[in-house]
Amino acid sequence: MVDKYKGLPHIWHDGNTVGFTATLAFLPDQDLGISILLNTRASAGFTQSIRFRLFELVFGLESEFEEQAAFGWKAAEDTIAELAAGLVDIDQAAATPYLGRYTNDAPGEIIIEL
Repeated sequence: MVDKYKGLPHIWHDGNTVGFTATLAFLPDQDLGISILLNTRASAGFTQSIRFRLFELVFGLESEFEEQAAFGWKAAEDTIAELAAGLVDIDQAAATPYLGRYTNDAPGEIIIEL
C-alpha cells in the first residue's frame, strides 16, 4: 500500500496467518523503515500502533497510538494465554514412529524431532 503519513510518502504492507503477524513499512524520503514480526495471530492493529509510535518518536510528535499499542499488547497476551490453555503433554511413545527426515518435492526436506 502506498499512502501518506503526515504528508510524507508511506509504503507499507501488513499480513498474518495462523499464529504469525508481520508488518513492513517505509518512509522513503526520510530513509526510515521498520519490520515487525510477531508469533501471534490477529495482531495487525498492534503492529500498526508500533509502526506509528516509532514515527512519532522519530519526529518528536505527541503520541496518538500509545493507547492502541497497549490494547494490542493486551489482546496478544490474551491470545497467548488462550493458546497455552489448549496445550497438552505429548505422548513421546506415540510420536516416536513419526520422527525423522522426510523429503517431498514441494516443501523439500522436513525434519521432525522432539
